[in-house]
Amino acid sequence: MKILYSKTLDGICIQRCFGLDGTVQIPDSLAGEPVTRLAAYLFSGSMARALRDRGGFEEPLFLWDSGETPDFPRDSRPVSREEADTELCDGLPAVCGGALRELCLPNGLKAVGAYAFYGCEDLKKLECASATTDWGAGAFTGCTGLERLSVSLLPGRKSCLKEILSELRQALRVDLCDPAGELTARLVFPEFYEESVENTPARIIMREVHGCGHMYRYCFDGGDFDFREYDRLFPYVQAQEPEEFVSGLALCRLCFPAGLGPEAQEEYRAYIREHPAAAARAAMAERDTTMTARLAEEAREREQLLAMIGEAERAGNAAALALFMDRLHRRFKNERAVRRRFEL
Repeated sequence: MKILYSKTLDGICIQRCFGLDGTVQIPDSLAGEPVTRLAAYLFSGSMARALRDRGGFEEPLFLWDSGETPDFPRDSRPVSREEADTELCDGLPAVCGGALRELCLPNGLKAVGAYAFYGCEDLKKLECASATTDWGAGAFTGCTGLERLSVSLLPGRKSCLKEILSELRQALRVDLCDPAGELTARLVFPEFYEESVENTPARIIMREVHGCGHMYRYCFDGGDFDFREYDRLFPYVQAQEPEEFVSGLALCRLCFPAGLGPEAQEEYRAYIREHPAAAARAAMAERDTTMTARLAEEAREREQLLAMIGEAERAGNAAALALFMDRLHRRFKNERAVRRRFEL
């Protein structure tokens, strides 16, 4: 990967990334200086047009190469404004638009330019630190495919999670991590959308909100996430979302119980016991053996485990099937098998 960048008063500003891989990890520092900013339209396919409108690059530019070879050591070299190209660099295309799949931002990043991810409809996963609090206008416009967000929470720093969630209306799985990168909480946010409805006799336009996802976006106490408010909304998601989605939300809270109170815990446990088949599908969709094992341990009745086993068989998931069958054997090994009688 090659990175076109400029220098600012507080560090490095990334202008463009080039490469053949849709997974991009921007380093914490370049040329001995911290990466603190992302330029406007950085990963957008519209960057060339935006630059033409403002007359091209204005600041001195440099090029960094992540690969170290005898002819090109891992270092930077200056690039003239005339030489700088937003579409191609040394035979490598720009990673922009639909080419971007996963992105990891540096921990010291302070600001993201306007429309930085404009039109990145295939971006699936984003990792960043909570200290990135300056998000430009429309940064996530067109990022309809974003499914997973991982945020490292830095103590004593304002979190950007609230600002990011307000920009994204689709269903999201959010991982909250400590400064060392260890997962502390996994949250599922439902989707929502707004619709403008015309009231013709009154000649006004009314806005209607569909889905409970907008309520989940307000689970904050100042800048801190409020787990109690998040858990309080569980009845709403039960009423408006499919069983598999609700089961996945409940399992995530049980497996990563940061801020989880005893009443909410029992409510989540009761739901997955009432919907064992949907819970099994949700656990297998996560491809997380820890979550599947927790689900198996939650089962209290033979019928619950048989429903889970049936889902694992239909999905062809041998690992989940082994966990569910082992739980069935350990839990009911001392009970006599029910003798079935068949009559013609």
